[in-house]
Amino acid sequence: MSNAAAVLLSRIDPANIPTIPRVLLDLMNALQRPDVSMNELAKIIGQDASLSSKVLAAANSPFYSQFGQISDLNRVLVVLGLSTVKTIAITRAVQQFFNSIPQSQQNLIELIWYRSLSCAHLARNLAVLTAYDQPDEAYLAGLLHRLGQLILLSAFPKEYPEFLIAHFDGQHSQEIEQFGVSHNEIASRLIASWKLQSFMADAVLYQHESLAAIADNAKLVKIIHLASQLSTVNSANKATVLVQAGELFNLNQALLEDMLTGIKPLMERTAGSLGISISNPDNAVIKNLTTTVQRQAVNKLLGENIKNFALTAAVQQQLQVTAEVSSIVGIIQCNLQLLFGITSAAVFIYNADTESLNGISGNNDQQANLWPSLTININAGQSLLVQAFQEKQQKSISPIDSSSSVLVDQQICRLLGKEGLLIVPLLTEHLAVGILVVGLGQSGFERQKASADFLALFAHEAAAAILAAQLRTSQSESTAVADLRSDYELHNKKLSHEISNPLTIISNYLYLLGQRLGNDNATEIKLIQEEIDRVGEILIRLTDAPNSEIKEDHGLVDVNGLIVDVVKLFQVGLFKSNNINISLTLDYSLPEISSSRNKLKQILINLLKNASEAMPSGGNICVSTKDRIYLVKHCYAEIQVQDSGPGIPDAIAKQLFVPVSSNKGKNHQGLGLTISKNLIEELSGTLSCSSTPDKGTSFKIFLPRTVETK
Repeated sequence: MSNAAAVLLSRIDPANIPTIPRVLLDLMNALQRPDVSMNELAKIIGQDASLSSKVLAAANSPFYSQFGQISDLNRVLVVLGLSTVKTIAITRAVQQFFNSIPQSQQNLIELIWYRSLSCAHLARNLAVLTAYDQPDEAYLAGLLHRLGQLILLSAFPKEYPEFLIAHFDGQHSQEIEQFGVSHNEIASRLIASWKLQSFMADAVLYQHESLAAIADNAKLVKIIHLASQLSTVNSANKATVLVQAGELFNLNQALLEDMLTGIKPLMERTAGSLGISISNPDNAVIKNLTTTVQRQAVNKLLGENIKNFALTAAVQQQLQVTAEVSSIVGIIQCNLQLLFGITSAAVFIYNADTESLNGISGNNDQQANLWPSLTININAGQSLLVQAFQEKQQKSISPIDSSSSVLVDQQICRLLGKEGLLIVPLLTEHLAVGILVVGLGQSGFERQKASADFLALFAHEAAAAILAAQLRTSQSESTAVADLRSDYELHNKKLSHEISNPLTIISNYLYLLGQRLGNDNATEIKLIQEEIDRVGEILIRLTDAPNSEIKEDHGLVDVNGLIVDVVKLFQVGLFKSNNINISLTLDYSLPEISSSRNKLKQILINLLKNASEAMPSGGNICVSTKDRIYLVKHCYAEIQVQDSGPGIPDAIAKQLFVPVSSNKGKNHQGLGLTISKNLIEELSGTLSCSSTPDKGTSFKIFLPRTVETK
């Protein structure tokens, strides 16, 4: 077999061979019925060569290899299942509906269909008459015997129609001269790629050979040879064909004439049911009498069936059957084979915590152990995957260049076993959840251009399925966290009970100490007592459930007075030991504002403690207040805590309010600013920070200037 067939097949998309619209419509309608049988679906699909080749190729793909090679249409559909058959049918309908086929080509497609179906019926009858044990295989081979003409129509949309008009039923040598390959050779090449345990590819290839050449060949080859001759029989060649039938199978001529007589009305009824009018007289050339009005009526019905994104609905149905991301990746890879003929693909999922694209293995992936080891940082490198993800646009390269491409792209290309890459972002709305990487040969890019819109729709549904699976996993983890939280709360209650006993004793002795020292030290003792009481309140809050109501201490707060009290707590201890000078610049026009004294106190303690610890060798802290600061038409009270320390490093400044971002040593967990920010937000305020290296850091608190209690 010449290499021309392989080259031609690489130029076109075999999955996009035209189908009779009415057959698609009947198939879609049948699939909507819950009681539809596989036998009924097989009868519908078995009327069309393109659809039959599609399901045969799918069933014999690596995804269904455990079932062995299959050439029986009923078994093919059982292996694929209703969901996959529906996906194929609806996808073909969508693609064909939006691919405008000229009227001249539609005439020829319908004539090819007529000859193909006639040959299929004749082949089945001949198989029964000659005791061939697989009549359904003979039917399929007859149905596909002109599949190459449909392929050549797709490959040469201008030249081949002209050739067919002049040589519809003959001149195969001239076909090779003009197009480099015959229709039977290219169809045979495609069928052979399905690796069937059958002589079907040979039967299609040798259909036009001489009687002497096939005399000793397989029975299926001889059946298709004779069926092909009988499907084009007319008054001029009937005698010759009937003689050949007698020589091949010793069949009675009268029996064959009865068979031909029965086929003709069967074909007329079938054509009529599909909106096709064919004239096939015994003594004249076959003609297509189907009108534009007839075709438009069928196409209108087809459009109504697919207008609500039938493609995405079909894919969505399959993608929603599992909660496991790895299973979804396997379904994505299988559907890429079914819908687009893509056999090499990988999926990378975005991980927000690590800011990376992580390879995911599918259930049927031969490289299952390798993909999870690939992690691509989206903040580094020039990988095409990162570019497509960040720009939310498809990217491609073919062939990939080892001198200019990044290593990870080259590595992915090698794993996929292809020369180039097509990268499609997995988008749901405008959120990118990952990347679909398709490996393509040099000729594959031209073929995929026609499917770009459908591939984008498919990627959208795949992204939605992955996101849904991630959410389901997150919910499961939340349940586990809830159980852990319950145990944690019980543990906290036990600890709180143990801690409250010594706090009560300390509080009692403070009271006695205050009595002995008298009024001279009453203020300091009172402050210590307040802090111990606050520790008790924190313990109570620690034992409460996260969503339980917390008794708020909202009321009118003297902000300036609170600052003075908090500074006194640090004056003798932390400030003195660290050689910290503290100064206050307070705006005493600031009235009492509605807020929480305890929360505001906690915020001030955290900020002053941080400022002091940032200057272990000493320094200056200034606390100031301002009244009537307007931000976006709202009035606030401002509190500023400014230190003369070394400033905050850039790496920490980027995650300033995230826990464990401290640079103050191993005993500091970096929780103070996180807690402060959360408390300020609870008070409907805001917290901002400005820091300059070697010049210090300033935190500004803006609290709503509400002067009435809530």
